[in-house]
Amino acid sequence: VDTGQHYDKELYDDIYSSLKFEKPNINLEVGSSSHAIQTATMMMKIEKILLCKEFDVVIVIGDTNTTLAGALTASKMNIPVCHLEAGLRTNDLAMPEELNRIIADNVSDILFVPTTHALRTLLGESFADERLEMLGDTSYDTILHAHDLYDPTLDLIAQDIPQKYFLATIHRPRNTDAIESLKKILFLFNTLCEPVILPLHPRTRQAMVQFGLNDKEYPNIQFIQPVDYMQMFSLMKGCLAILTDSGGIQKEAYMHKKQCFTLFPSTSWVETLLSGANILVDITNDNSIKTVLNTGIELSEGKSLDEKIFQQKLFGDGQATDKIIECIEKRYGETK
Repeated sequence: VDTGQHYDKELYDDIYSSLKFEKPNINLEVGSSSHAIQTATMMMKIEKILLCKEFDVVIVIGDTNTTLAGALTASKMNIPVCHLEAGLRTNDLAMPEELNRIIADNVSDILFVPTTHALRTLLGESFADERLEMLGDTSYDTILHAHDLYDPTLDLIAQDIPQKYFLATIHRPRNTDAIESLKKILFLFNTLCEPVILPLHPRTRQAMVQFGLNDKEYPNIQFIQPVDYMQMFSLMKGCLAILTDSGGIQKEAYMHKKQCFTLFPSTSWVETLLSGANILVDITNDNSIKTVLNTGIELSEGKSLDEKIFQQKLFGDGQATDKIIECIEKRYGETK
């Protein structure tokens, strides 16, 4: 089931075709709304689906409102729930995602934790051992799948991309809802030593229009339309480093062996920080900004991260999907 929580075709629908995945049987087409309306609408529609036949288990992933709606609905209907990406925490309850993941963890029967830190977190929260499984991160499986599909001879972006560039994404309300925050981030991008490719999220574009920020004010930034998964894969593969406020991009930056600068005060992917591959950036702090600019210069001049950083296999061996399916089949019987 695709709830349709994310409603931009380029951002979310094309992932199925670009990765050669089958599309979901059902799209609820919920679209954008307030958190309460969106979650309630999804719960009502998911309930109708779950009433149609007897389901053995409901699997939810991540920390979106979809995750919350699926986990709560199934739990209230006494259908076992499995949560992928369980145990992640930022300890920031002001983030809707933090509330979603905490609730989903607490109502789930099996919690598939992607990392050792997530496992320790849940054990520290007194979750029973028999509910916890650490089998790796399915995102890493997807990266390896995309690598097999990737053809470097194809012009996936269909735009002039410089030989050296930084890749950036911004979309969180904390960074887009206030003009000063957004201007500081764009100023940082504009000051980097090489061009910045910025696939523009609809929320960010809307904020720029609202605040009267013109693309031409930032000549070092190449604003492009939203890209599909394989286009993003290509951009990540070729960039010097990544600047983002996306949790998923932070993780994938590590998988691509790229330096990541996280434009947010916290991260749920703590291992990436401890490894040195990810750096939290305070856009209000001059020293933090200097770190980004100076590291950018070093990367442009040919310096690279220590290869040992990426030998730790923080996210498993690329077989998480098969292991998770096997675990669910053993627990609940062969899946249909």
